[in-house]
Amino acid sequence: MLFRSAELDVALMGEASSAGLKLVPQNDCCNAFVVVGGMYPGDPAYDRNAPWIQADHPEKGLAIRQAMSLAIDRPLILSKVINGQGKLSYGVINESANDPNTNDPSWTLPSFDLVLAKQKLAEGGYPNGFPVTMPLMNLDTNTADIGEAIAGMWEDLGLKVTRVQMEEAVLRQKQTAKTTAGMAWVMEHGLDQTGATGFLRYLSTAANSKFFDPAIDAAYAQMVTEPDPAVRWAIYRAAETKLLNNVSAIPLMTVNKLYVAGPKVGSWDIVPQLNIISGLETVKP
Repeated sequence: MLFRSAELDVALMGEASSAGLKLVPQNDCCNAFVVVGGMYPGDPAYDRNAPWIQADHPEKGLAIRQAMSLAIDRPLILSKVINGQGKLSYGVINESANDPNTNDPSWTLPSFDLVLAKQKLAEGGYPNGFPVTMPLMNLDTNTADIGEAIAGMWEDLGLKVTRVQMEEAVLRQKQTAKTTAGMAWVMEHGLDQTGATGFLRYLSTAANSKFFDPAIDAAYAQMVTEPDPAVRWAIYRAAETKLLNNVSAIPLMTVNKLYVAGPKVGSWDIVPQLNIISGLETVKP
């Protein structure tokens, strides 16, 4: 017997073990990161006056995004919230520590520094914080719990966080209409084996618009006409570096998806970095 579970917390993991069931992790199924709403440069929906944008003073908007990133204790979330089922992520969208194509040796892991975060908040012109709405929803993994943890950490920074339980379908409608101003949420992205396909969902022409960055549009245009995989990945990494420097989205971690196998299952070589159930032909009694 097999069944899938997308949001096993520590208690449920213990219950599964007590029942003689085994947990099979699909490693690095998704990359989790934070999207800050209204990031649609060049579009009428661009939230120019958002604290994390400040289009007339972009250096201040960048300082706010840096503050929001610095306030997140990623190792704590990885350890306590998702029970070690993942790895800290260097980049956003399509980065995996297990895939050298998707990361660059020059990148460093985002750090947790609440003192520096508060300094950055002041540099951005909001020393006393600002309101932000955090939609909480579970996607393929327990992104709601990750979002709740980040909401608390942002409150420690001084932000006024309003949590809203939201279905993914509702958020998709808001993304399509580009009505995400004032919101920040945890997104997950299934890892892509080409890089170009991963960027496809973040183009300024995408129907389901999470956020824009000109670096993504430019890189995608180059990658789809480049036959050499090594060159394509180099283009991807250069674009990802720009996203990191600009904090266009806030990197968090890759997350494992957990499946539960019944007592009749001996072994199962599930395929990592794939956001669907897989490797069933390898299951042995």
